[in-house]
Amino acid sequence: ADVGLTANLILAETVIASSDVFQIECLNGSEVLNGVITERTCHEACAGSCCEEDNACDLFTGSVRTDGSCSGVNACSGAKIGLVENSCIGDHSCSNAGVSDYGIGSIKS
Repeated sequence: ADVGLTANLILAETVIASSDVFQIECLNGSEVLNGVITERTCHEACAGSCCEEDNACDLFTGSVRTDGSCSGVNACSGAKIGLVENSCIGDHSCSNAGVSDYGIGSIKS
């Protein structure tokens, strides 16, 4: 069901704007690195720079920047968003967003 979205999301973790801001790829709440699902959660991969607070990125599929995005209780839980950039900050701010077959391309502030 998520084949198209998943194929687009399986990208390497890449440096975006500077050496301090990365894009973390996630599939159902797990980090995807070089096209492989790792044993780390998105929360763990963010290392305090995104997906912070309880269940912030549980079951999240998409990309999240390490700029504080997806931070708050259930901020991006269950969501399918191609790229979250400086957004989805606050409790339940983007939970379950884009759960249709197509997802959401990007959310930016």
